[in-house]
Amino acid sequence: MNFLLRVWGILTTIPQRLIAQWGLVLAAIVGLVSSISLILSIPLYADAVYYRILQQDLAETGNEASIPRPPFAFLFHYYGGWHGNKKWDEIQAVDDYLTSSVSGMLRLPQESMVRYISTDAFPLFPEGDFVYSVDAKVTKTTIGFMSGVENHINILEGSFPQPASPNGNPVDVLLHKNLADEAGFQVGEVYVVYVSDEWESGIESTTQFPVRIAGIWEPTDFREEYWISSSKFYESVLLVPEGTFANAIDHYVPGAVFSAYWYFLMDGSHVFSVDVQPLLRRISSLERYADYLLPHIRLAISPADSLLEYQQKSDLLTIMLYAFSVPIIGLILAFIGLVSHLAVERQRNEIAVLRSRGASPPQVLGFTVIEGIILGLIALGLGVPVAFLLTQWISRTRSFMQFSSGESIRVGVSSEIIRIGLIAVALVLVAMVIPAIGAARHTILTYKQERGRTVVKPWWQRAWMDVLIFIPAAYGTYLLQQQGSIVQIGENGGGNFFENPLLFLVPALGIFAMTLFSLRLIQPIMAGVSWLAGLTKNTGLTLASRQLSRSPSTYFTPLIILILTVSLSSYTASLAHTLDLHLYDQSYYNIGADLRFLDTGDSPQENSSYAPTTLSSQTNESQPWIFIPIFEYMKIDGVQSATRFGRYQARAELGSDSWESLFYGVDRVDFPAVAYWREDFASESLGALMNRLAYELSGVLVSADFLAQHGLKIGDTINLRVFAYGQNKDLVVKVVGAVEYFPTWYPEDGPIFVGNLDYIFQEFGGDIPYQVLLRFKQGFGPSTVDRTSLEGTGISYRVFSGDTPSARIAQIQEQPERQGLFGFLFIGFATAALLTALAFLLYVLFSFRQRFIELGVLRASGLSITQMTAYLVWELAFLILFGGTVGTVLGYWASKIFIPFLQIGSTPAELIPPFLVLIDWPTIFQIYWMFGILFAVTLVILVVLLRRMKIFQAIKLGETV
Repeated sequence: MNFLLRVWGILTTIPQRLIAQWGLVLAAIVGLVSSISLILSIPLYADAVYYRILQQDLAETGNEASIPRPPFAFLFHYYGGWHGNKKWDEIQAVDDYLTSSVSGMLRLPQESMVRYISTDAFPLFPEGDFVYSVDAKVTKTTIGFMSGVENHINILEGSFPQPASPNGNPVDVLLHKNLADEAGFQVGEVYVVYVSDEWESGIESTTQFPVRIAGIWEPTDFREEYWISSSKFYESVLLVPEGTFANAIDHYVPGAVFSAYWYFLMDGSHVFSVDVQPLLRRISSLERYADYLLPHIRLAISPADSLLEYQQKSDLLTIMLYAFSVPIIGLILAFIGLVSHLAVERQRNEIAVLRSRGASPPQVLGFTVIEGIILGLIALGLGVPVAFLLTQWISRTRSFMQFSSGESIRVGVSSEIIRIGLIAVALVLVAMVIPAIGAARHTILTYKQERGRTVVKPWWQRAWMDVLIFIPAAYGTYLLQQQGSIVQIGENGGGNFFENPLLFLVPALGIFAMTLFSLRLIQPIMAGVSWLAGLTKNTGLTLASRQLSRSPSTYFTPLIILILTVSLSSYTASLAHTLDLHLYDQSYYNIGADLRFLDTGDSPQENSSYAPTTLSSQTNESQPWIFIPIFEYMKIDGVQSATRFGRYQARAELGSDSWESLFYGVDRVDFPAVAYWREDFASESLGALMNRLAYELSGVLVSADFLAQHGLKIGDTINLRVFAYGQNKDLVVKVVGAVEYFPTWYPEDGPIFVGNLDYIFQEFGGDIPYQVLLRFKQGFGPSTVDRTSLEGTGISYRVFSGDTPSARIAQIQEQPERQGLFGFLFIGFATAALLTALAFLLYVLFSFRQRFIELGVLRASGLSITQMTAYLVWELAFLILFGGTVGTVLGYWASKIFIPFLQIGSTPAELIPPFLVLIDWPTIFQIYWMFGILFAVTLVILVVLLRRMKIFQAIKLGETV
């Protein structure tokens, strides 16, 4: 009974405690909603985006008739041609089971079910007395029934057949319009079906029965999901009612069931990744039991394979996004811990009094736990719809802080989401309870004793935890340097994203270690500032610097949040900026310019109006191609410059060794003005490299690795055999320069040799097919090039190849992994900035309340409002400047060190060109602007509080509020 009374006392007290500190409660709810919605949005997004891909894959998957299928279509098929025909009674067991049990077995709502059963194909003869032969048949047809077909067809002539029995009368059938038109069938005509498995060998039929054409039909809409197969499948079928097939046809035809289909459309809109494995097991059980009832029946179509792939990709994407989001989630938890710490500090005296009056530590902690559970459940209720909005937002991400108006994706709550939500509540509950554990240990006596002690360093500094954290961070950095990438590319080109998932945390761990260690610098820096300030007469500067130098640990929590926010924001913004640029670089490197044409030339016999003037004396044998002059490409609307670009297979020979390689031919004058180029592609500028080719017609630029591996140097010669369109030529080329990378070249293709295109044409005795690279003017692009824009230029439409970087960029921007990464980078950036501003404001306000007596004494000692304001201004300024400076330095350092390791790909080609790390200074300056506004707002609030402060209240006896 006493226990229940204590619990009741706690429950009745908690609402009053929450109302009494409503400001902190609202701040805590903001942090809780932010953390829970971010945690939930990751699996929601992964599940939703891959469910959309699952639907697309299932819809695009062709069946035996090569038609698209709706998602979650199931087709059971028995084929007598492989396993023998069946009597009607032999399929009744499986028919009853599938008809009545599929929905319950799969635990999916059934949208529709269609049964189609047919005979083998039999010859159809006209009625009358004559000698039957194979050539005398009118056509070859099957007889079948399809459940519910009367609701999906139009009867053009006649009527729907009535059920028939084996009484010798003609069996009424329904004929497809196309077959009626082709063979000239008319409604009311009677024909004879002859049934014999050996008819084609000339043996007379063993069974015959008459059929009458009762009607001619066509489908209402063959795009309906009702139809099992394409329209051609039904054109040779004589449709009958189910009763006719079961009674008459099964009587006339031995083994009437030749082919049987059971087609189900299920509603899978509530299937989530967590449901996939149980659903796959149910599909397998359904298939096994159906095979038990009718051996050799098979599940021809099902979403099983796509479902498994959907689950695997969804789980992998969830893990990846969590790995990238861990720093932001940790920052949010730090904010929650700060709010909880402020709430506990405000109640320290109350807690100590409760302990002195007999309350045990578990009882005191019970208040915080129950408060945390209440706030957590409230935040979970608010966080779910917020997570839905974030998921939709992320699905429209195209780049960092760039969104499009795409279609909505399915977002729903599954049991897994509820479980993750409860885990998130438990996680934030731990962050809320930890600050209360220390307070629950103290009675009023021990609390007063603790307050009387000199402020000491926090436990993690005394234990040198900030230094120890450097060990795993340094080891992780070492592993990244040894591996070269956060994902190791295997020998076959594959890489495992999650072979060592802890490597994803190395950048955040390094930033966190540096953040904690940097706090040791506050005391010596501020001690020096304090000494300098003592030489001046600036009271505010002196007081602020001495306060920070004497008790820096009181400012550690807001500084940690401030430094982590600036550093992580700088890092994530720079990562996003680098990834954006790299997509541009990678796409342009792959194509070579804004647009790439392939000019294969025309045969001279085709009376082309264009012929190379330099080869006018050549015969047709030596000049097999005639090409469009390059100036014709300049007539395309918006084209700024154009150049020819040849890419040919070659074999390099040095002594007895040879290597498969590539020869690139360029027009050295035009190429620099058109082609994509980056300064790190070579140790010299592109213009200097082209000048080297100008000095030597047979000169080539060679890949630097090839030169180093074989001890070659500038001026050496190499034997090359170049292959092009059925011809080959042996050349002796001279090395005039080296390149690390060259547009469209990948090292796995072999060594590269870049030379003069005219030299190749000269050696081959005429022009050979080449590519044309174009650069567009500002405001124009490849999207403006179509058949209309090519008219009047002399360029044949066959020349247009459609190779554009913009198409590749748009395709990659649609990838779920990229959308999710950029979406969460932005959400993390925005959330961190918002919560940091709120945390800093809350800390300053509650710090002001805790130092109420101190400030009152200073005011009573004669300090003016201006001096008091200057004191607080300098204190805030030092905190923001220190946090902003250290955060920026750490963000810059982390970006330069770790971003190059984040270049990943499934093939080595995806790692070219290498990352060019760009620090996103515009976004960092936005952070500075935010802190400037935060500084101004905080200052205004503090000045208002100072002016409203009454000295007699501040220096009254008792504790501060």
